[in-house]
Amino acid sequence: MYVHPGVNIVIGNRSPESQGTVYISTKNVVWLSDVDRTKGYSVDYLSLSLHAVSREPEAYSFPCIYTQIEAGDE
Repeated sequence: MYVHPGVNIVIGNRSPESQGTVYISTKNVVWLSDVDRTKGYSVDYLSLSLHAVSREPEAYSFPCIYTQIEAGDE
C-alpha cells in the first residue's frame, strides 16, 4: 500500500542501521536494508503501537516515529 525509501531504523539503544526502505502492507510494516537486502525487520499490525511522533532535536537528532512492539512472553 505504501513504500518509502531512505529510512533509518533504530532498535533500542543500538546505533542506527544503514538506510533502508519501509513497506507498509495491509498486514505488516517491513523495513529492508538498502545495503544488505538480506537484512530486515517485519512487524504485524497487532504487535505494533505508535507511541509518538517526534520532531524535537533534543529527543533525537532528526524527526522520527517512536513505536512499541509487543513481543509476547519473550
